[in-house]
Amino acid sequence: MTTNMSGANRANGTSGARGRTAIVVGAGIGGLAAAVTLRRVGVEVTVHERAAALRPAGTALSVMSNSITALASLGIDLRLAERGRVIETAELMTSTGGIHSAVRAQLAGPERLREAG
Repeated sequence: MTTNMSGANRANGTSGARGRTAIVVGAGIGGLAAAVTLRRVGVEVTVHERAAALRPAGTALSVMSNSITALASLGIDLRLAERGRVIETAELMTSTGGIHSAVRAQLAGPERLREAG
């Protein structure tokens, strides 16, 4: 799948950083964040992804507080309060599916972040 992010830059009204173009390989969170950032400074970006279409994969994505801050600076709101779930315990599993060890989170959830802030 290929997506071309061209045209006028919505953030500052420019139509290209001196005609520069970029190719971003991978439409994961890093690739899309890079594409958005480049687009905001006027670079024409093409994103290439190996998958034919984006689809739910049934996996989880841990987003740490510094990542949330970085994405927010790009104008990206993941709406984690409505869509996410706080990790209370992380478990390290054995190759046979048993629990090797578990670690409880020290600080978790938006309410605890407000208390700490």
